[in-house]
Formats: sequence, structure tokens, C-alpha cells
Amino acid sequence: MKTNPLKLLTTLIRTHRPIFFVLVLSFALAVVWDSGSKQESIEAKIVDSSTLDTLIPEGFSLVNIEIVNADKLDAILGQFGIVDLYLANEDGKRTTKKIASKVKILRAPKNPQEFAVLVLEAQVSELFAYNSPFFASIQNPGPNPTNRETNFEKRSLKVSRITTE
Repeated sequence: MKTNPLKLLTTLIRTHRPIFFVLVLSFALAVVWDSGSKQESIEAKIVDSSTLDTLIPEGFSLVNIEIVNADKLDAILGQFGIVDLYLANEDGKRTTKKIASKVKILRAPKNPQEFAVLVLEAQVSELFAYNSPFFASIQNPGPNPTNRETNFEKRSLKVSRITTE
């Protein structure tokens, strides 16, 4: 006597409908629960990456700056890079006055249109002395064998790494 498996399944579902309903509901909840935990782990990684204060080396500060050519940097710069900073005129045009060279630049994790540079704590006030935005020129991230520190232009009288006018 051969029985049709589909007919057998239909009979089984009719006779044990509450048990079948609980099994299907449990399976659906397990699938939803699993996808929710993956989403939470992705969000946790994003939150962890936004706590940059734990990644700043001792003796350095992360300084938020305004970059005039930020829209152009979006196309070629990732989360971070090495740049030279040039002073911008009041009309927003580039000048040839280099303020800093080979500084590390980072994007803000919560707002990728904002940038910050990593400078020595002693140079933060000198960087804030400029009241204009900057142009950034992307540089090779490889270390320079002659000077592995952040290279700032030197003043003529004082030995400092950021130039002021």
C-alpha cells in the first residue's frame, strides 16, 4: 500500500494544527532573531569606529579644520590619508603659502564631509591662529627617511613647525 506523501502531510497538519503552527512560528522567529543580531553587530562596529579619542597618540591632538576643496577630496581620499595644507585666501582661492606638510588627515565617522588633522599638542594654537580655511593636497603616505615626524614649515626666527604671518 503506497501512500501519497503530500496527502500524508496534509492529514498530519489537519490533525496536529496547533503543533504545526508553533513550529512554523518558531522557525520564523529564529530567522528574524538571527538577522537582528547581525545588524546589531554591524552597528556596534560603527559605534566603535566613532570613538577616535582612544586612537589619538599621546602628545597629539585631533583638530577639526575647514577644507575648501573637500568635495574634490571625496573622490580620492578614503577614511584617512596624508596631506599638505595650504592657506586659502579670503575669497577662497588657493595661495602658495604652505602651512603644513605630511600631516595625517581623517574623516569624521559621523559626518564624512568634516575633516580633522593630527598635530602635536604644542602646535594646536598655532594652527588655530589662521582664520581662513585650508586647501589640502594628498601626499604619498610612505615615510620620508629624512624626517619621520609631521613636517611643518619653519618660521625664520623661531623654530616652529607651523608658519604664522
